[in-house]
Parts: sequence; C-alpha cells; structure tokens
Amino acid sequence: MSALLLALALQATEPPVITPGRVHHDTARGVFVMPPEGWTAGEAETGDGLVFTHPGTGARIDIWAEPMGMSGLPGLPDHTLDALRLRLAAPGVLMRGTRALPLAVEADGRDPVEAGRIEALAYEGASGGARWTGLAATRCGADVYLVLEAPEAAFGGARPVFDALIETAALDLQGGDDFPCAAARD
Repeated sequence: MSALLLALALQATEPPVITPGRVHHDTARGVFVMPPEGWTAGEAETGDGLVFTHPGTGARIDIWAEPMGMSGLPGLPDHTLDALRLRLAAPGVLMRGTRALPLAVEADGRDPVEAGRIEALAYEGASGGARWTGLAATRCGADVYLVLEAPEAAFGGARPVFDALIETAALDLQGGDDFPCAAARD
C-alpha cells in the first residue's frame, strides 16, 4: 500500500513533458499553447500553473486558472469582462483593451480546431524593476491568465516571444479538468 501511495505522490509532482514546437494541451487550466523554443517548461512552485522560463534573463511566462471571483457589485454577473476588470483592478495595473482568443476543441489527438472566439482583457504594469503584460479571460467558472513577467532589461526581448505564444494559444471550449463545465463533457 505504501508503495502505491509513494508512486502516486511521485506521479503528482512530476513536471509535464512539454515539447517546444508542438501544441501542448494543459488540461488542468484549459489552454492549448505552443511552448517557446529555448525556454524551460515546468509547473509553478505552488503547483497551480504552467511556467515557461528563459534561462539567464529571469523572464517567465505563467499560465494559470483560478476559481472566478465575485464582482462585488449587485446586478453585475461575475462572468463578464467588466467583473473581470474589477477583479484585476490594483494599483499599477493598466488595462489595455481587449483581444479575441480562439476557443478550441481537440479532435482525436490531432491539433486543436478553432470553435469560436472569446474576449480577453489585455493589461500591463511595472513594479520593483520588473514589467509584466498579460491576458485574462473567464471560462467555465474560472479566470484564465497568460502573463509575461520580466526584469525591465529583459522585457523588450521577451515580449515578442510572449506575443508569438499568444498567437498560438487557444482556450479549451470546455474549460479545464477542474472547471465546473468539465463535468458536463464527462
């Protein structure tokens, strides 16, 4: 019994195998993405996100999903862009409009197929010698984030890599494994 528990514990902590140049489906976060060449892939230290880091520059791209928060305003549904904008509001966070992200489905192990689009909020900021830019969208009861954070000196070089990653990214039409709508597909 203890060998089985140890095997399960080791399996849970192993980082995902992610190959640059191939579409990766992060089922937990409901994201399809093509990892950038030359960047290292792994799980966030907290275990709740996918992280790509650039060796030597300190630049990192984080992808994570968290349960959708409350808007706090009566009559404002929590799944709207306005409610997401309120959840993102913080000193130093600048909203930069919206961007359409593809919604996709995976068909028989092939690359994902686009099945519509969803609006995501674009935002950016800076603090303590670092800059960040990101996209956030609400899907299936979760807020999904794709964020580049880098030291000021490395940000300009990392930004085109993030933009290229965003061009290959799509949100799973059905959310992620931990999303409320994932149960509907099972």
